[in-house]
Amino acid sequence: MMRWLLWSLSLLIALPLWGGEVDELVQKRESLKSEVERLNNQISQVDSLTAQETSRFQLLQSRHTQDQQRRSAEIAELDQKIRDALKKQEVERSRQNSFVAKGDEITRRHQYILTKLKEQCHHLESLISSTIPWEREERLERTRSLCRDLEAESPTAEEGFSRLSALLAEEVRFGDEIALVRGTIVRNDGETVNATILRLGNQSMLYMDDQEKKFGILDRVDNSKNGEEWRWREELSFTERDAVRRALEVKGTRRPPELVVLTIGTLLQRPADEANSSEEVTP
Repeated sequence: MMRWLLWSLSLLIALPLWGGEVDELVQKRESLKSEVERLNNQISQVDSLTAQETSRFQLLQSRHTQDQQRRSAEIAELDQKIRDALKKQEVERSRQNSFVAKGDEITRRHQYILTKLKEQCHHLESLISSTIPWEREERLERTRSLCRDLEAESPTAEEGFSRLSALLAEEVRFGDEIALVRGTIVRNDGETVNATILRLGNQSMLYMDDQEKKFGILDRVDNSKNGEEWRWREELSFTERDAVRRALEVKGTRRPPELVVLTIGTLLQRPADEANSSEEVTP
């Protein structure tokens, strides 16, 4: 009994002291609760920010992935365009090389044609120089003019061919033509006489003066100093003079057409035993 009283008395004495500690503990608890709430709020904010950053990171990562895919597609497309451009460039280069080769071939053929035209022009000049002296200087000058132009390569191949063809056609016509004209003749002795002249293409000429006393046939003779040249053969036999007269009359329509045999020279070189062979000419 006494113990219980002592214990009750001590409890009554300690109650005021315990009440203060409890209040202090309650305050600490409330303070801790506030601190916990504050920390929880901060944690929530941090979690929210983390979620936002994570979402933003995922969005940026998605955009980055899409951008990489887009750029990869663009790069692949550009690579394909580059390959296509290189192929086109190669085709174009091949085509240009083909054009260059064709141009070189055209140039080579053009030069070859010009070379042949020059050769033919000089050959024609040589032929005209050896023909009968009938407008020969005028014919030579036309031919030499073309030769000079071809040497200077001033005309095109087409123009040169056209001009040469015209000169050849003119010479062919000249060679086929039998012409009768009135003119003056300088005989071998230097005498000038009025005569009727018959030109037999580019093969020969013959003449008879107005008094029908002087005759001549133009022949090509061999001159040891100057080579071959044209000279009048004026010492004719009666048969030859009669043939010249009849040829002139036939061409002048004073006699019906008939076959007249004339002994004339030839434009082409022949052996000596054929140099004075007879040819039949029908004016």
